[in-house]
Amino acid sequence: MIAVGQKILVPRTGGTKTEGWIKAIIDRDHILAEFPLGETYRGKEIPEEYRGKTGQKVLSKNELEFI
Repeated sequence: MIAVGQKILVPRTGGTKTEGWIKAIIDRDHILAEFPLGETYRGKEIPEEYRGKTGQKVLSKNELEFI
């Protein structure tokens, strides 16, 4: 069973994975994941003031890797 708040690995654009959590269940096939931002978002470097804040990504439930 999938639940809001559950910890997951979020696939990043560069091929790595970041620890994150399920923010919302969108429908029976998709969730909204939230994760801490590092130096990049969507493959591009982000300003220093955004680092450590959170990013969001829609994922298919088939992609989920639970921690």
